[in-house]
Amino acid sequence: MQYPMNRPTQAHPETTPASAALAVVEALYAFAEEPARWEDVIAAIDALPAPLDPAHDAVAASIMSHAARAAAMMERLNAGRALAAEPAAAWDAILLSSEGRVRAVAGKAAERLAPFLQQSPTPGEALHFNRSSTPSMETALKAVHDDATAALAPFTLASADDTARAFGIVVPREAFPQSLAAAFELGPLWAEPLFAVVVLSLRDGQAASGVAAHRRLGLTAAEARLTAKLVQGLSLSDAAAELSISTHTARTQLKSIFAKTGVRRQSELLRLLTEISTLPESPKTPSTLRDSPPRRFVTLADGRQLFYREYGEVTGAPILYFHVGLAASLVIPEISRGVAKQRLRLIAFERPGYGQSTPCKSYTFDSIAADAEELLRQLNIGSVALFGDGYGGGFAVATALRLRGAVKRLALKSPLLGAALSNDSLPIRMALMRQRWIIPGVAELLHRGIRVSLVRALMRFYAERSKSDAARAADTEFAAFFDASVFDAFEKTGAGLSAELTLFASGLRSDPTPLTCPIAVWHGADHPGIPASESIATFGGHPNATVHILPDTGSYLRQSIFDDIFTWLGQP
Repeated sequence: MQYPMNRPTQAHPETTPASAALAVVEALYAFAEEPARWEDVIAAIDALPAPLDPAHDAVAASIMSHAARAAAMMERLNAGRALAAEPAAAWDAILLSSEGRVRAVAGKAAERLAPFLQQSPTPGEALHFNRSSTPSMETALKAVHDDATAALAPFTLASADDTARAFGIVVPREAFPQSLAAAFELGPLWAEPLFAVVVLSLRDGQAASGVAAHRRLGLTAAEARLTAKLVQGLSLSDAAAELSISTHTARTQLKSIFAKTGVRRQSELLRLLTEISTLPESPKTPSTLRDSPPRRFVTLADGRQLFYREYGEVTGAPILYFHVGLAASLVIPEISRGVAKQRLRLIAFERPGYGQSTPCKSYTFDSIAADAEELLRQLNIGSVALFGDGYGGGFAVATALRLRGAVKRLALKSPLLGAALSNDSLPIRMALMRQRWIIPGVAELLHRGIRVSLVRALMRFYAERSKSDAARAADTEFAAFFDASVFDAFEKTGAGLSAELTLFASGLRSDPTPLTCPIAVWHGADHPGIPASESIATFGGHPNATVHILPDTGSYLRQSIFDDIFTWLGQP
């Protein structure tokens, strides 16, 4: 159930539309150059003299046009992204999660690997090689998965009668060239361990240097010098002469090279070296999240994919988690530790347009509840507890209303159920609610420009308003996961945040009044964005709800509070 809220609008009659619009445009371009100045954008939007409509107002239409240009500019300037696109490249590759499940297939990988597979690669399913090919693939996958510094691991596949052969490399997400990431439609920022099985083939172009490649393939310096000569087109005897070694020594080194790379012929070695020349020598960014749970997904009835991660015990009592507005399925350490301690099973799913989940055309409380219901049905979960976190609270309530008797308990942490009841909520939310037409442009700017400086600026915004949040932000473990969770949420698009803010701006709220399941609410008294008065007004008189107002607490809760939450959720 949802109901509309009538909200007063703020006006700035002393500001002219033209000067106010110019201020917004200037702030947008300044934000594109330095995302830490995001508050200037909000202040400029808030100073617009009246709510605008781009369909009928030239000023609003002009601002939207400049927002799109600023987003493109931000993408070019964003740290870590190439200023010029790499040359187009065709890849035959399969994208795998850390548990070996297929996420995507590019090019002719399925066709080229068909002689070595038990079945065609299917998204969401494990990749199964036949008996003769499994050892080689397992070795390559293990080498890259276990060694955080490994840029690649070669493999060679051959049929029992040697009539069919293929060779290639396994590459971790950190070492993907831009063109390979693009082949899988991946963004340049990520927080999930992924791997690509790349089938290699000779392409036109300059051959790789053996010396440049030897660190990746484990070759000695002498073996690397020999491969460099062979790649230049010299015969084995001519290469030996140039290196002042005997032909016998060269043959011995070549045998060792074959053993290390898994190839059987000199022509295959040359193709292998040519291909790996397109890859970074080492991962661009050491991954600190290789142990995070892999994403999984279900395909909904309308064809959309809904992604999720699982934490805790697979046999534990299930809890469906509704994430906050600037995150997706990567949860902070306190949550994963609390779940593990109580031996529960937490399913953190990504709402449409967040993380990897497909955006949806109609984004409402009821539509998200329907997605959650279908997810649980596909996971064969009949009875479940729900946990709504921040902006996820309204969707948790909507799901509890939809599932009714199937919901054992509903926990809420500093929930916002839709349009805020109070008029003294977060300035950024108030400004965007008033000028809702600009929400998609701001969300796209956030998506294209997300980087550590912006994430840390957002963290400081909260930390400056709460002593407890400031202490939490100073913790290096928490800061790393805060960064990763935001990157995780906006890797592909900002459509989820855009749809969510637009929904809240519509004035609708999710109404918990009819709920009969046990409800418990934990809300920091000093929360800077969602006042505790929201929870008191909504749940203070609810017959089935208990409200815990936490003194000297902001938006980030202590481990002991999360332990209390999951202890309560784990009760029968």
